[in-house]
Amino acid sequence: MSPYSIFIMLGVIGALLSAVVLALWKHKKSGTGELHIVGAVGLVESKLDPEGSVLIFNELWRARSFDGIEIASKLRVRVVALQDHLLIVRRDL
Repeated sequence: MSPYSIFIMLGVIGALLSAVVLALWKHKKSGTGELHIVGAVGLVESKLDPEGSVLIFNELWRARSFDGIEIASKLRVRVVALQDHLLIVRRDL
């Protein structure tokens, strides 16, 4: 094996690792903290009965209605709290 082939192999491996890291970074949720997400307005994707999913900042989140009532799909909601990775929301009027 020539010294040049070793450099070529290392270059290919480096390029592959860079591509994997970039792909994982692009699909990672933003580090939206509690201060940035509380008060945000989103759209219900799957009805909250009392749990479902909402779209906030173009990201899909698990959510639960604040008072336990059902909130239909496609209605606007506002985030009032965050518990672990579960948003607590109220219908936005």
